[in-house]
This record gives sequence, structure tokens and C-alpha cells, in this order.
Amino acid sequence: MVGLIVAGLALTAGAGLLEKLVRGLRRQHDAGLAVGMYSISALGFVQVAITLWVLFNANLAVTETTHDAVIMVGLAYVLLHGGLGAILTLLQGLRVGYGYVGAHAPFEPVVIAQWWRYSVVTFWIIVGSLAVLPRVIGG
Repeated sequence: MVGLIVAGLALTAGAGLLEKLVRGLRRQHDAGLAVGMYSISALGFVQVAITLWVLFNANLAVTETTHDAVIMVGLAYVLLHGGLGAILTLLQGLRVGYGYVGAHAPFEPVVIAQWWRYSVVTFWIIVGSLAVLPRVIGG
């Protein structure tokens, strides 16, 4: 569970940094935008790596118990969204470097920020459910 918390913190930090960059773009400030996008992407890949590590070390019997199958599906879902967020942000960094995105065209990072918000909320709901529900329903 500690690994998932660290993964969630990396994801949340990336989303927070992206929100800061988007606010700057709205004020026509794009200094450090590419580096910021690459840093955010790296945080996304950290979340993916840690979640994968947790998943592979969990020894889940997904074909034997529904509990383990639900855990697998939940973690796969957050992996998919975290991975896509990291890749999309990496591509945004490249687009900033090529001059397609910046203070003159600040709209694409807003879409990426929405993806990251969704990923953060989904991550914490799934991890919270995995932690709380077995205690509530007696599993």
C-alpha cells in the first residue's frame, strides 16, 4: 500500500505542476514550459513504474478470486490512464519545443491538465476503495 501512496503522490505532484503551468500560460508566461512538461511526464512515468512494481509483486490470483481480479482491473485502469497522461505530456513537451504550443497557442495543455485531473481523482478513488472496502465488507 505504501508503494501506491508514493505513486499517487507522484501523480498528484505532476497534476499540481501542470496546473501551475496552465495558469502561467493564461497569463502569457511560457518560460520553462517544455522543461515543465518533461518533468510532469517523468512524474507520470514514476507513477506507472511504481504501480507496475506493486502489481507484479502483489502475487494476485486473478483467476481464482474475484477480490484479486478487482484489484488487477483497478490497477490496470490507473496504469492505463497514468501511462497515457505521461505519454501525452511528453508529446506536449515536444510540441512546445517545436514552437506549436506556448503563450501564442496555450490551449492544448489545458486538455492535458483535464486528463491529469481525471487520472488523479480516479487513482485516489481506486486506491482508497482497495484499502477501505475489504475492511468495510469484512474481506
